[in-house]
Amino acid sequence: EQIQTIKRGRRMGLTDFFKKKTAGEMPKTETTAAKKKLESEQAYAVTYTNRSPWADFSLLNRLTPEKLASVLRDVRTGECPAEYLELAQDMEMRDLHYRSVLSTRKDAVCGLEIRVEPASDDKHDIEIAQAVENDIIKNHSARFVPLLRDMLDALAKGFSVNEITWDTSGKTWKPQKYVWKDSRWFQYDKETGQTLMLRDELTTELHPLIQNKFIIHEPHLISGTQIAGGLALPALFYFMLKSYDVTSWAAFIDRYGFPIRLGKYSRKATQDDIKTLRRAIASIGADFGAVIPEGATIEIIESKTSSENTDAYQKMATWIDKQISKLVLGQTMT
Repeated sequence: EQIQTIKRGRRMGLTDFFKKKTAGEMPKTETTAAKKKLESEQAYAVTYTNRSPWADFSLLNRLTPEKLASVLRDVRTGECPAEYLELAQDMEMRDLHYRSVLSTRKDAVCGLEIRVEPASDDKHDIEIAQAVENDIIKNHSARFVPLLRDMLDALAKGFSVNEITWDTSGKTWKPQKYVWKDSRWFQYDKETGQTLMLRDELTTELHPLIQNKFIIHEPHLISGTQIAGGLALPALFYFMLKSYDVTSWAAFIDRYGFPIRLGKYSRKATQDDIKTLRRAIASIGADFGAVIPEGATIEIIESKTSSENTDAYQKMATWIDKQISKLVLGQTMT
């Protein structure tokens, strides 16, 4: 995975960055202006706007095939993907299997040994490698490993954004901390679909990202537009199927999971006897015993087909989980 920063619509690697970013190599006026930009937060939260820090499950709870089709169509046509990104985040929170396999893939990357190797034997390349080692990898204030995991949020959504807060107190400017930013706050430009930009708080305007301020990870998972490359795009369809399946399963168990309790009373039973029998039947699911009038009986009638119907729901949920495993891990591990 290559950490990259934005520069005039193209990518600039860390090597280029460390060749340039020392205060002594820049004019004083340029240094002051650059420091002010790098020290201030650009992608900040604003409550009740396009950049709200809060979200709920309201969109997920009212998700229908028609709504999902509309959201995915907007993603493919370059419209605002905020609803899609919210669904992608909510799905990771709600679906235990999807979250598990995504975590497995992230853990595989985060568990790798981190090594920094110079691009060549040139003295300047060696100095750059040492700077990366000391100022990024071993920078305990900025914490590189949590940054690495936050970058892998791009697996589901197609991209991830982390903003850098810079320490500009010394000659060499160093990352002070990395802050994960909500993907809903960003959108690709509508002209090319390739340049990620910051959404305005109140309008549909898009703002360019400040140079050397953001770490953007865009994994090449599939050919095509970047926003459509996240794993959440195909996973959402299966999530919706599973949601319907589990909801129906729960309703079935609620109705047919318990045996039918049938109370019988004799012709001589009084109204008090009938009420006593009704209370006994209603409470027999929670109590171990019941007191009923003489001559009354209670029968427990087991459903002969409930087990077969339950298996159908379970098989459907298991099959969907296997499809998600294939999508995220490339296998079902069976």
